[in-house]
Amino acid sequence: MSLLGKMAKLDSSLQRGLDNSFAFVFGGKVVPAEIEEALRQEAEDNVTKTYEGTVEVPNVFRVSLSSKDICGIPDEAAADFADRMTRLCRNNGWSVPGPIRVDLVEDSSLRSGQLKTSSSSEAQPQTVTLLLQDGSSRTYAVHEGSNIIGRGQQADFRLPDTGVSRQHAEVTWDGRDAVLVDLQSTNGTTVNDMKIDNWLLGDGDVITVGHSQLEVRITGR
Repeated sequence: MSLLGKMAKLDSSLQRGLDNSFAFVFGGKVVPAEIEEALRQEAEDNVTKTYEGTVEVPNVFRVSLSSKDICGIPDEAAADFADRMTRLCRNNGWSVPGPIRVDLVEDSSLRSGQLKTSSSSEAQPQTVTLLLQDGSSRTYAVHEGSNIIGRGQQADFRLPDTGVSRQHAEVTWDGRDAVLVDLQSTNGTTVNDMKIDNWLLGDGDVITVGHSQLEVRITGR
């Protein structure tokens, strides 16, 4: 059996490195296939189940390599590993808290043929955007606090629509929840064709004020 085959059979406790990261040891120098396998193992060992019941893995991975080995890794390798990890998560039905990133770093304490991996979760900041569905692709980025939708000069998102009141509706966002409230407008406010007084907005909701439709887009967590 080859050295690599023998190493693959080592108990995982013997592969554990410092700080709860893996310290894989291979014969010769580290090659990209070995890094990819180490990343896959790191993801599998850090699978967690969220409160909502989804299966989640970290989205930031760190691979430490010896000074000699990191010189032989192409500059574009980190982006390629991130793409491969993204496909792995998608194929396994794993969710991630944000875009996947792989960092390749030098560790002078490692010998050629050794590598260590670690991972962490970095949530993507949540954003709320309103997209005017009139063919213009005009958008409004909702900020924390009060956001007035209307026809008047004082509105944050002004709509040149005669069916829209001067201060028609308000979106209040606290960084987590975006709530829409009708401001006693003349023609009312609907969400997904339902007339509302107030509504907790979700991604994909369609707000109708006057003759205008606004699609809600929420990204991040």
